[in-house]
Amino acid sequence: VSTTYTATSATVGATFSWTRAVVAGISNALGSGSGAAITETLINTSTSPVNVIYAITLTANGCSQTQNVTVTVNPTPTVGTTATSTTLCTGTSTSMTGTGAVSYIWQPGGFSGVTYTVTPASTTTYTVTGTNANGCINTATRLITVNSCGTTVNLKLFLEGYYIGASTMLPVLMNQGVGGNATVADSIDVLLRSSVSPFTVINSVRTILNTNGTAVCNFIAGTGNYYIEVVHRNAIQTWSKLPLAFTGVPFTYDFTTAADKAYGNNMIQVSTGVWAFFSGDLNADENVDLLDMTSLETAIDNFVYGYYATDLNGDGNVDLLDTPVIEDNINNFIFSNHP
Repeated sequence: VSTTYTATSATVGATFSWTRAVVAGISNALGSGSGAAITETLINTSTSPVNVIYAITLTANGCSQTQNVTVTVNPTPTVGTTATSTTLCTGTSTSMTGTGAVSYIWQPGGFSGVTYTVTPASTTTYTVTGTNANGCINTATRLITVNSCGTTVNLKLFLEGYYIGASTMLPVLMNQGVGGNATVADSIDVLLRSSVSPFTVINSVRTILNTNGTAVCNFIAGTGNYYIEVVHRNAIQTWSKLPLAFTGVPFTYDFTTAADKAYGNNMIQVSTGVWAFFSGDLNADENVDLLDMTSLETAIDNFVYGYYATDLNGDGNVDLLDTPVIEDNINNFIFSNHP
């Protein structure tokens, strides 16, 4: 603590000198000086208040008098921090908690409170200023390291209803009046799921599925083993056969080369050596059944066209040409298969 004490006297021409002894709990060495003003920064290294005595001597007209002044030096708080995680992946959060004081202000951010939850975009050093019950302050820092942790997965898959042969699907979005890119089939949602029950979703992306079956997925996830789950607006939800190793290095997963690339071999062969996801799950209940047929029939009766999941063959119209794929999958009792 820094303190200034100024001695005064009614006697004209009075001078002052002072001494301060070494005191246990105060790190300052022996002190002395002259002049009416005493300015010192006293450092209390203990955990309790410490009294420091200044002996101030007034000299005037050849006479001297000494008076003691007591200064109580309160301890500074021993401020620290804890964090739920000090190393993060981009886009994830951590919570830092201040310790050793009664109130805290965090920078950057100017947040006031014991616990500060942050989602830094890059590696950041946070400083917390803690104040104790006596109004004394101290600071501590916490380094939060941010890594990209991203893994790019190059998927390949086909959707049964959109497949037209020669490892190609229709440009469905263009046919349905959404954009004009003839190399784009549709969009899909791709999820990463934990490899252990309850198979929690770790990360997900929505990405473009091209007519050649390729889709690029940029995931923000730490290293580990994860199932890949693919969700489409009119196809059966399909998972990878096994959890895949994510190491931060890009890799390719091709569902199209064999039935056993999907969990439970849950795909259909659409041409020699080419496999696709089953189409027809219009209500997303993980089954292709009469409930889906009802949705399709209603859309047909209403002469629906454009961006509709009921357009199972992707030609831009909902009509009788969409019925064969759903009828076959109803008759074959097709349903989703995953852990």
